[in-house]
Amino acid sequence: MAGSCSFVHLSIPIQDHLTSLLYFTATAGAESTSSIFFLINDLKNWTEAQSYCRIHYTDLASVRNQAENDQMSMMLTQGAWIGLYRNSWKWSDGSSLSFSYWYPGHAPTATTTDSCVAAFYSKWTNRDCTFHYYFLCFVGDCVVQPER
Repeated sequence: MAGSCSFVHLSIPIQDHLTSLLYFTATAGAESTSSIFFLINDLKNWTEAQSYCRIHYTDLASVRNQAENDQMSMMLTQGAWIGLYRNSWKWSDGSSLSFSYWYPGHAPTATTTDSCVAAFYSKWTNRDCTFHYYFLCFVGDCVVQPER
């Protein structure tokens, strides 16, 4: 199974606001992972966005690799919260940070006080968690093993 990536991008009205749905499957070697991202076009601070995602979906989006980052960036026309925050820089779902794509000059430093992350197109920047942005939620992942 060669590496590949496919996606579908739809815009659908949900709960009185427009939600963009991006479903994609990224394949790498023997396994493929499927994720469903939702861009919520409703301005919220990071904590409100996290609560909304946990109630209506699974959590704020975790971006685990370049393929996911590329696909996520296709949904964005402006800044949106993702699930990364400063608590040893981990994802909202508790997973550790193994991939990042910081905007040049915006990677966090030891003196960084802004502790939440927003994506602007494909690049990430740390922001004050009280700012209001659209946000990306995801619905759980599945791993698909190829038939033997």
